[in-house]
Amino acid sequence: MADGNVDLSKLTMVEILLLVAFAIMGTAIVSGLGIVAGIQLDGLVAAVIGAVIGMTAWWFYVVKRKADHHAR
Repeated sequence: MADGNVDLSKLTMVEILLLVAFAIMGTAIVSGLGIVAGIQLDGLVAAVIGAVIGMTAWWFYVVKRKADHHAR
């Protein structure tokens, strides 16, 4: 597995767009879960929690992709 060091200056446009998509999906999931659970979440709180979840998922994706690339 990779050591977790990712050179942010070498990210492609696709990887940056994936970051945005993951953050939006994370926000939608948190908002949806809040609605289903009947929890009153402030919009900003849901956005921040969702963005953090999405960014974390994206980070693991990039690190895994880097590890797979170096394994070849």
